[in-house]
Amino acid sequence: MVRLPDWSDPISCSRTVAGVARKLLRNQLTVFNYHDVSDFPSDFCRDFDLNVQPEVFQKQIRWIKNNFQVVGASQVLGGHYDTPAAFVTFDDGFAGVFENALPILEQEMIPSMVFVNMAPILGEIFLAGSAAFYRKCQPYKFKQKSVGQACDNKFFAWHLQGQADHLESIR
Repeated sequence: MVRLPDWSDPISCSRTVAGVARKLLRNQLTVFNYHDVSDFPSDFCRDFDLNVQPEVFQKQIRWIKNNFQVVGASQVLGGHYDTPAAFVTFDDGFAGVFENALPILEQEMIPSMVFVNMAPILGEIFLAGSAAFYRKCQPYKFKQKSVGQACDNKFFAWHLQGQADHLESIR
């Protein structure tokens, strides 16, 4: 995964960086995946570095627009695009995507796709949120391990029962 610089630093925005990126990505489809776009991210988004501020997002989108053919889902699925191509996506459907990112994308006429996590909408427990909470409770289990490796049977039993008030069962 390549993380875009925030472009508030002139060095990060240099022509050299842009030139290298264009050469590396010139013959492929690049998916730019975002989570939240907000000046006031949730603790979850802040803790896991899942947020981009709207002004930074707008700079990134303009850079993407100037350096790629930005395509929508139907073009990606049909393979009907020239390279370098970019596809802008969002995971989890955070409010900041709808409040901040989509107006910027509409202004720039950039297609995108939002993958909505239906668990919170349906009133179910959000697995990623549960894992983040578990990580705060037992940080020692996460040293040099992925979330999948660190979340043991106690975590999954607790998550599946949906009993956040029974926190003591995972300590």
